[in-house]
Amino acid sequence: MAGSEASAMEGMTESELVRACEEAIRERRRAERANDKLFNQIPCRDPSKGPNLREVLNYYGEKNKIFGELKARPKPASAFLAGCADNGTEDITDLPACYRPGSGFNLNEELAKNPGLIEELRRRAATNIGVHPSQLQSINHRPSRSAAAGGEAAGEDPRRCVAKLPDDIAHANMERHCQFCGHKGTRYRCSRCRLAFYCSAACQKRDWKASHSKSCRK
Repeated sequence: MAGSEASAMEGMTESELVRACEEAIRERRRAERANDKLFNQIPCRDPSKGPNLREVLNYYGEKNKIFGELKARPKPASAFLAGCADNGTEDITDLPACYRPGSGFNLNEELAKNPGLIEELRRRAATNIGVHPSQLQSINHRPSRSAAAGGEAAGEDPRRCVAKLPDDIAHANMERHCQFCGHKGTRYRCSRCRLAFYCSAACQKRDWKASHSKSCRK
């Protein structure tokens, strides 16, 4: 906290301090909602239903590529190489933003400062699924009752539009045992032979290295 803020708070009564804290909390929540609105509006084929799992993964895949491009940009020089020095009050002045861990550099904040990058992110994600970049919907969107009723009338389950894990991963198959550890209840199976079942991706990888890579057949 800055010295001026601390001195200002010292003269406050208890009720004024409580109101100031409540206002700070409300402001932080407003900022969080603004960030959610900025990043959670993603391209999807049917905005009335909201994005499905494939569209969500497509969007975050493109977002990670943008982050990779930000990280790959030329790094600013260190304070010493940039010629920064003690300003006489034992403070280092004009420190450039650094990308190293612990520097406080935040990729989401960097992306939020650049509307052009966000538009590019949505353009790429929309191109991948063949829709216009303005065709957006929130990740947490739930279809209206009328839309849900229309889906049920057409024989569609409205819950299928909500991004979620596939049923064969979210709910274990209790009729099978993991080929590697023997645990009852499997969520994965070999995509090549379709005969080996596993309780986790870790067991699948371990079994592949141990023996399944030699016995697996298409």
